[in-house]
Formats: sequence, C-alpha cells, structure tokens
Amino acid sequence: MNTYFLVDDYLFLFLVILFRIGGFFLTAPYFSLMNIPNQIKILLTLAISFIVIFYIPPIQFTGELSVLFIAIKEFIFGLFLGWGIKLIFIMLSGAGEIIGQQGGFAMARLYNPLAQSQTNVIANFLNTLLMLIFLSIGGHLIVLQVLLDSYYVIPVNMPIGVLSSFDFFIKMFITMFTIAIRISAPSIITVLATYIALGIMTKVAPKMNIFSLSFSVNILISLIVFILIIDGTARIMLLNLDTHIRDIMINLRG
Repeated sequence: MNTYFLVDDYLFLFLVILFRIGGFFLTAPYFSLMNIPNQIKILLTLAISFIVIFYIPPIQFTGELSVLFIAIKEFIFGLFLGWGIKLIFIMLSGAGEIIGQQGGFAMARLYNPLAQSQTNVIANFLNTLLMLIFLSIGGHLIVLQVLLDSYYVIPVNMPIGVLSSFDFFIKMFITMFTIAIRISAPSIITVLATYIALGIMTKVAPKMNIFSLSFSVNILISLIVFILIIDGTARIMLLNLDTHIRDIMINLRG
C-alpha cells in the first residue's frame, strides 16, 4: 500500500495540519502571547486546522515519509514560519533595549509579553507601538494568510529537504538587525556627544560634581531625542513591517 490510512485519510491530513498550525501559534506574533488562555489557543488551532483541510489542494500521502517524520517536519516548519514573522518584534525590542541602556533606563524594567522577559520602558513602549500598528493594518489577518499560503508552496507531504532552501531567514535576521541599529543610532550618537561634553566640562571645571549631574542630564537629553525621533521611528516600523511580511509571502510563493 502506498497510502497511509489513519482511520481515515482526512483524519490523518487534519492531524498533520494541526502540527504545523500548532507550531506556528507557538511563535507567531500576537497569537503566541502568554496572556491569551491556552484553551483559546487550542480551540483556534483546531478551528483553523479544520478550515485548512478544505482550503488546500487534495494531497496524496505516499510511503516515502513516515507518519512521525511528517509530523516533526510540520511542527518545525510552523515554528520557523511564526518566528520569521515575529523577528521584527524581537529586533525592535533589541533597539529599545539599546536606547534604554544608553539613556539611563536600564533599571526601569517591565514585563514584555512579546519577548516573554523583563525589558526596559523604552523597549516596552516601542513594542506596544508596533503591536498597535500591526493590528491597525490587519496584521493578524495577514499572518493567517501567510500561514495558508505556505500550504501551496510546501505541502504537508513534501520532504524536509525543501526546508534547506529557507536561508532567507538568515537574510531577514541581518535586515532586522540593521533596522534596530538605525532606530537606536540617534540615541547612541546623542549620548556619546553628551558624555564628550561632560568630559570637557570636567576638565574646564574640575571642582564640579559632573558625575552626579550626568545621570539626570543623560536621561533628560535621551527623552528629548526619543520624543523627536518617535514619528520617524513609527514610519520606519510601519514600512519595514509591511516589507517584511511581503518578503515572507514572496519567498513562500517562490
């Protein structure tokens, strides 16, 4: 027999689809938030898996791949697909960490549900801003469209060797790292200039307590610079979020 039968072909197809979507929801932005109840995530995964059965073309399973191998391949692919979309949120959090660290906000830390860790207030603000932009452009629906399109490019019965062609994830990582540096560059340059100015003041007036003055001056200047660049930062975030999701869809469609 060339076809696997697990009670029924549709039941087997449903189970392997469930693995990809389950892995995807573990890492995809918004859907992987810790404050969303697990019951809701499970119900959503089951519902979308049931819909996908009627959305994708008919698939014939052959004896080339074992049941366990297909399940593992689908789960890993779902994890990497969700992580690829979430990458821009991770890099933005990194930019916020750099800005906050340079501006003296390292001790003011809050829990970030996207990064699932403690981040400074600047990183939390940028992540919240990006999430609002993400939802305002219908990002949650675009993410689901990317997931559905992936079944046309990489069907569930395709060998795992196809995943080796996804080196564009590495290119995405490099691009997102560049964006993080671009966003944090004004703060880094301003803080550096501030320290140079304070160093000159120390030489000119050595009796002044510049060390204690530097903390408040650094925070004030960093806040002023952050307020001035927030509009441009939001534009960069919106532009690159749209480009990032489009690149993923283009690469999936080949």
